[in-house]
Amino acid sequence: MIPVLAAEDLTVRFGRRTALAGVTLEVPRGRIVSVIGPSGGGKTTLLRAFNRMNELKPGVTTTGTVRFNGVDLHGDEVDAVEVRRRIGMVFQQATLFPRSILDNVVFGPRAGGHTGDKLLELAEEVLVAVGLWSEVGEDIDRPAMQLSAGQRQRLCIARTLALRPEVLLLDEPTSALDPAATARIESLVHSLKRDHTIVLATHGRRQAARLSDFTAYLAGGELIEYGPTESLFTNPRDRRTESYLTGRIE
Repeated sequence: MIPVLAAEDLTVRFGRRTALAGVTLEVPRGRIVSVIGPSGGGKTTLLRAFNRMNELKPGVTTTGTVRFNGVDLHGDEVDAVEVRRRIGMVFQQATLFPRSILDNVVFGPRAGGHTGDKLLELAEEVLVAVGLWSEVGEDIDRPAMQLSAGQRQRLCIARTLALRPEVLLLDEPTSALDPAATARIESLVHSLKRDHTIVLATHGRRQAARLSDFTAYLAGGELIEYGPTESLFTNPRDRRTESYLTGRIE
């Protein structure tokens, strides 16, 4: 079976700095893949490579290949905007528009031409999916910025889901949240696996162990080890992986 995402000898440089160096891995369809490693190790750069967001930064150079359903994402016929719709990304900090909850959820579909009742139906669907409808459904015209930190992050996920992506890229989605809000997000990620392939960058080793089917360990822009989560955590092949998992190196 063709993997939903695949990186082949992927190298990303920002000016003279190498953020990723020759990374090769495949993301199986319908699975959760965690990307762990120290800060600055390349986790976010890898996620951004999967939906062509690195190229939005000045001075970036990308070599190697990234494929989505077997198609080279940097091919001449590929529309980068469509790539970012089908491979949606949620960032570490909740990035909301200073508008209502409803306006945030339907921003993308409205820009794509959807109107009226279809937007309301879509908003309810995705807010239910992230567990927000029961909390905000009676007041979706209130400002989104009034929500708690955990609710804001779930709203960002709902906004991404409204675009009907096939893949979700989650970049440290719980790093700024308290334990209760983190648990809600983790439960949500687990439920979304039914309909989406998910790539999760996390600094939390335990979070990766709880949530993912496969785990990649990145350090210094290099892919140190990649494999089934249980095997990687219980019997790592590389000493550097073992040192990171046991906390001897950060």
